[in-house]
Order: sequence, then C-alpha cells, then structure tokens
Amino acid sequence: MDTFNHIPKGRRKKSVTRLTNKAKVLAILLLLCIPSISRSSNLIAILPQGRDDSGYQTPRSRASNDLSQPQEEEHAAVPEQAQQAPDSASANQLQVYNADAYEHQLQEAMEVLPDIETASYVFEFYSGLNNQLMRFLGILSLAASEGYRQYLDPSILWKDTFGTNEKISHHKLWDVAHWNTFYPNVPRLVKYDPKYHPHVMEVGKVIEMEGGIRIKVPEVTYNVTWDVWENRSITKPAPSGQNRHQSLNSYNQMMRFHDRNSNHPEKTRQFSFYKPMIAGALKPHPFLQHLVDREKAKLGAGGKFMAFHARVEPDMARQDRVCTSLKVWNLTEILDGIYKQFPEPPVNTVLMQFNRKYMEDESKRTTNIDKYTVLNHQNLKVINRVVNEGMWDGRVNVVEAGSSLVEEAGDPFYKRYSSISGGIVNMFLAIHSDIFIGTEVSTYSVIAANARFHRGLLENYFFVPEGLKEVARTKQYRFAC
Repeated sequence: MDTFNHIPKGRRKKSVTRLTNKAKVLAILLLLCIPSISRSSNLIAILPQGRDDSGYQTPRSRASNDLSQPQEEEHAAVPEQAQQAPDSASANQLQVYNADAYEHQLQEAMEVLPDIETASYVFEFYSGLNNQLMRFLGILSLAASEGYRQYLDPSILWKDTFGTNEKISHHKLWDVAHWNTFYPNVPRLVKYDPKYHPHVMEVGKVIEMEGGIRIKVPEVTYNVTWDVWENRSITKPAPSGQNRHQSLNSYNQMMRFHDRNSNHPEKTRQFSFYKPMIAGALKPHPFLQHLVDREKAKLGAGGKFMAFHARVEPDMARQDRVCTSLKVWNLTEILDGIYKQFPEPPVNTVLMQFNRKYMEDESKRTTNIDKYTVLNHQNLKVINRVVNEGMWDGRVNVVEAGSSLVEEAGDPFYKRYSSISGGIVNMFLAIHSDIFIGTEVSTYSVIAANARFHRGLLENYFFVPEGLKEVARTKQYRFAC
C-alpha cells in the first residue's frame, strides 16, 4: 500500500554562511515565494534536529538547582505552527509542513464514496483520552459488524476532559488523510455532504481562540421527524451507537476475541481493522506528529530513551479497592524495581509521563488531607528529585513532555486543547520509545504496550509489587482491571 505523502520536502545546507553569494540570492528569492508567517501562519520551518543545544539540562547542571521544585525544561523554540517530520529526517534537512496543502489533501481524502454505506455516531465520547480511544475503536467495530465501511467524521467528537471540557473534531486530533489510505482495511472517515447525507444537518459552535482566531467545531444532528432507529434502513446516514455503552462493549468484545486468538470467520472479518489500525493507521494530526518526531529525535540523540508511565496520581491511589493486588502506589518502590531490573543504565534518557498539574494541585491542599494526599506529596518530591538529579546516580537524564510541550509550540488551537493534545503526544512518544515501562491497571499503558507489540517493539514492562514483569512479547496484553 502506498504511503500517504503529504509533506513537501526541501533540502538546505546546515549553515547559510557557507553559501556562495549567488546561492544566497537564490535562497532569498525562494523565501520570498513562501507565504508570510503570522499568528495563523500555514507554513513553518523546523531547525535541524539532533543538536547539542537541544534544551534539555544534563543531570550535572541540575545538581545545583533547588531540588524542591523541578527545573523548567528549556525546549528549543518552536514556531507557532509545526510540521510533521519523517522519522528518517537527517540533521541537515529543513522540513516544511504546509497547512493549506494538507487541508486540501484532507478534503480530497474525505470525499464521500457514493456506493459505500455510511454510518453516523449519535453519542459523544467522555472520560480520559484512552477511554475515548477505546470507544472510537468500538464504534468502528460496530460499523464493521453492521456493514458500514464509511463513518461520518463530524459525528465523532472527542472531549478535552481534563482541560476545557469542550468538544473537538476528530480530524483536528488525528491524521484522517493518512488513515483513509488504509481503506478498505479500515473504515473510511468522510466529511458531511448534504447530497449523500440528506437526513442530518451540520451544526456546531464557533470558539474564539487566543489572538482572536475563530474556529468552528462542526457536528451533525438528525433533521427528520421519524425515529431513526425504527427507520434505520432508509435513514442516510444510518445511526450507530444505540446507547452510550455500546461502543465500549464492542471494544471489549474485540479485545477478548484477539486475546483468545479465535478464528471465527464473521468475527475475524468484523475485527480485521484492529491490527492495521494499531500498527500504523492511527496517527496524530501532522501538527502533533511533528512534536512527536522532534521530541523523539531529541530523546534518542546519541543513544536510546525509555518512556516511563508513572501512574501514581492520587485518583489512581484512591481507587484502592480495584485491582489492589496489582498496584504499586509508592514511586520509590517502582524506581527500586527499575534499578533491580536494570542495574546499569539501559538508556541515555528517561521520559517520565505523569500529570504534574494534578499532582501539584493535590499537594497544595490544606483541607481534607488524607493518606493519599500525603503519599502524593512524597511521590511528587521523588519526581522532582529525579527530574533535577537524573537516574542511575545522575548518569541518565530525566525529562517531561506532554501538555507543556504543546503549549510551547504556540499554535492557538492546540494550546487551548493542550490537555488532550499533550496526551496524544505522550502516547506516541511512549509507543516509539526503546523501552516502555507502565502498569497493567492503566488503559494508557496497555494501549501503548499493545501498539508497540504490533509494531515489533517488544521491550515492554509493567511494574507490579514484585518488581517489573515483561509484557506484550509474544501476544498483545489484555486489559482486565
């Protein structure tokens, strides 16, 4: 299958100072052809990657800092719009992402195929990123079981649950142009077209972003008087998701099927989209993909990096009656397990993934303090220490990414929705890490480990009270907590 190529490329020298005078003139003329960059700029250039001045502090430079608070990461400046840089990008290439060109390709990719039946989701996603991701996979499973091979993109709305709590269009978070190149192995996602979708109308509201930029969040609703479920066969597009739990139930059914390695013909057909999806069809929006690629290059510069999903936020600890025997709440114990598994550093850098804001807010509480508040305070102190001093006696750098990385990138849209966008960036950094450490009581960890398994990245561990255990080596891991 041909790879969807939507990134214009240009090769330039590392240093303009080395150019001849003639080449300088040509370079200036080339730049004059590029649209001017403003707050809503559609074109951006990214500095070569893999440089020594990546912005991350070394453990040695951190040692003199106040250990009670983490040193703020000094990421290299990122322009207001960003582009997707291929994994193979060399350090002397200048990668360019043109948002206008991508939008044109996206609209073409989302054209309706008139001979293919289309479904429209009637409920909204809720909860955190990975619970929403499970529901997304569930509705695709429903569509496959019902014979629908196209899904109406504006009917799929994500929720910035831990940020603005607002709805976000699916195609603003994920690369739908890339996704649709995997059809028919995955269902196509299509835009609203009244010619083919006469029984819904497009609605939605306009949200004003930072800098006065206005963005419409489109969604669709049925505009007919009849019961769309009783008249499903004549309703265009057909409704999908008869209750809010149906998508999650469908996802769980699919996971049980893959766990048992069943060869049931009908179920095999219904769930066939899962492996191509998790192995590569699902990809962040090009803006977010650029951040993943850029940080991946930094983290792996000169060696390997580990993604460590430290799920020790207080909400997890307070769920102490669920899967209690599998949980480790004390971060010091988790780190001891890592050092036991790896007496010598297996990587040059550790990316620690956790919700800093949540933990810091909990640590500031002055009322209703319980044992979980105390534990959270202790864990946060440990995090701040390793972020400042490093791991393995300071030989390994420890960094953070996520929402702050998205906010620093400067785009008003993704800055507003940095909570869910940062979660996506973190997820795909975890997927592309050399070593991944997480916990089986987290959907985030399980989805990341399974995505890595289907991409041939097999060094995956979950921390349990006994230490680290290897997972997703010979088969994907089933979340059962």
